Amino acid sequence: MLDEDNDSSFLMYVVIAVIGSCILYLIRRYIKGGQFTENVKAKGKVVLVTGASSGIGKQIAKDLNIRGAKVYMLCRSRQRGLDAICDLSSLYGCDSTRLILLEGDLADFSSIHRAVADFNSKEKHLDILINNAGIMFYPKFELTKDGHEMV
Repeated sequence: MLDEDNDSSFLMYVVIAVIGSCILYLIRRYIKGGQFTENVKAKGKVVLVTGASSGIGKQIAKDLNIRGAKVYMLCRSRQRGLDAICDLSSLYGCDSTRLILLEGDLADFSSIHRAVADFNSKEKHLDILINNAGIMFYPKFELTKDGHEMV
């Protein structure tokens, strides 16, 4: 009788552990969100990513470069852009010959025109444009050189 009680309580704990593990797995999967898992190739594609010196832009540049794309990285700071290219090459094995730095500040139209002219002198077309650059938590209202609100 005592062995039967121990067996049933052990079985109950096992069932609770399995159900709890399943619930935790489902919660984790829900919180993680959808993941892109297709093995899409970007070989021969020409891509321009703004804000590519850090964060999401840098990761997008990495992923597209690994998939075979030629990635133009538009960065405000030349040094930060070069550092990003160095990091992507050394840490992730990206092909640095397909990571090209374009220096440009999207808050300055003359800088944008220079970056576009630089791009057009190197390429005939653009397959993918990723507008990633932005300012986070900008504390005050301010205008760009050209009179537009900083956003």
